[in-house]
Formats: sequence, C-alpha cells, structure tokens
Amino acid sequence: MRYLRCRLTFAEDAIHPVHAALASDDAPSRDLLWQWSRADDADVFLYSVEGETEVYEAALAETPSVVEYELTASGDGRQYVYVRQESRAVDDDLLAAVSSSGVLVVPPVVFAEDGTAALTVVGESASLQRVVDEVPAVVDVAVERIGEYAGHPGRFDPGLTERQTEAVARAVQVGYFATPRTASVADVAADLDCSAATAAEHLRKAQTKVMRALVASW
Repeated sequence: MRYLRCRLTFAEDAIHPVHAALASDDAPSRDLLWQWSRADDADVFLYSVEGETEVYEAALAETPSVVEYELTASGDGRQYVYVRQESRAVDDDLLAAVSSSGVLVVPPVVFAEDGTAALTVVGESASLQRVVDEVPAVVDVAVERIGEYAGHPGRFDPGLTERQTEAVARAVQVGYFATPRTASVADVAADLDCSAATAAEHLRKAQTKVMRALVASW
C-alpha cells in the first residue's frame, strides 16, 4: 500500500473565506479538518483550531455559504468546530477526485497560515496518480512525499505551527539536537532566514509542546 503526501494551493476565487482568514496575524495558529460528510445537499465538517478564534469565528459568521457552526472548547487547548455549509463546486470536485479514485484520505487535513492544505492519501500507485490528475484546475497540487505507507505520523500530534515544525526539522538536519551538539541556534536561524532570538523562541515553544503532548499520551 502506497501513500502520497501533497499540498493543495487554491486559486484566489476558490479558497474558502475562512481559510483565507488564516493569513491574519490574529487567526488561529492551526486549522485541522478531521471529518466531513454530505447531508441534504450541504457539507458537514469537523475542524479543530488552536490559538485565538475571534478572526476565525468572524469569518464563519460572514461567509454566506455557512449555514450553521458551533465552537466547543476542549481540555487539550483546542476549539472543535462543527460547520454545515452549502456545497461549493470546488469542494464537490475535490471530493469526487478522492472518492472516485479508490484511495482513502488519512485525517487530519492541515490548513496552513497561507491557506494551503496538506493531506495524506493511501492506495495503489495508479489510484494515487488519478487523484493528482483529477484534482480540479483551480487547485494546484504539489507532491511532497510518496512511498510505502507504514502508519500516519499524525497519531502523535504535538500541535506545532508550520514555522515551529520547520524550525525543528532544520534543527535536526544541522545537528542542533545531536549528541554532542554540532550546530548552534545561530546555524538554525541562518537556515530559517531569521534572527537567532526568533529561532530560539520557535525551538523553545516547539519543545514545550512536544514534551507536553508526549506526557499526555502516556
């Protein structure tokens, strides 16, 4: 069984207004889609968001296609969001591309701060290729990884932001976490093209989240 990890970039007129709002500095740091279904010509979604939700909720309230929504706080620092909305053509086409291709989407679908969506699908190689081929033209598909599926890394989700994830990945690559350490915060900062203070903050917050998530999983 093969898997494909890809990133979807939506055309300006195809991106959902709520996901477009993620570009705001006041928007939640992460927006994850966990489940979806269709009922009475409407689409139903279950998201989780982290961070301040005022901008996110305002976007929901101002989007005409959203029929109803509800946010529920949880003990893990997330807000779970139920959304029922009128079907959109781009969502119909994306759902058709996945459902007709004989693959399964492994949740969550992760919406980044720039409005792109990262998702993992599993299936046979030919079916995975059909997904890429059948995605609607208003959505650009960038394949990030492909290989044999051996379990989804999202089972352990410490809730890192995209920038924190990038900082940790770079730190591992340059040897910041090696024993003995072979790189400094300045080396990580150089790879990230930011100040050493900013890189250190990303790493500190990421380490805190990882340790808390690890303990919570015991």
